[in-house]
Amino acid sequence: MSTPYEDFTEVLSTVGETPCVTNPDAFFGEDSETEGMRVENRRIAKKLCETCPVINQCLNYAMTANEPFGIWGGLTVNQRRRLRRTWRK
Repeated sequence: MSTPYEDFTEVLSTVGETPCVTNPDAFFGEDSETEGMRVENRRIAKKLCETCPVINQCLNYAMTANEPFGIWGGLTVNQRRRLRRTWRK
């Protein structure tokens, strides 16, 4: 039986480059960013996620792994936290 991380990395290996690989700064902000930069990068990352062929697997991984940083599957940390409250039920 494989882990969610192994499943996700296997899927990634079959699709080639994904938006988060080609533009990681938008998905994982830096502490030095201003709030305006952070908001804009989140907007860009979410838009890029919409084009990603593995968006569902990405979100599943982030939810299962309780990923504490970045945009995963088109959702921010806070959005995933809210989803998690209903996801486990």
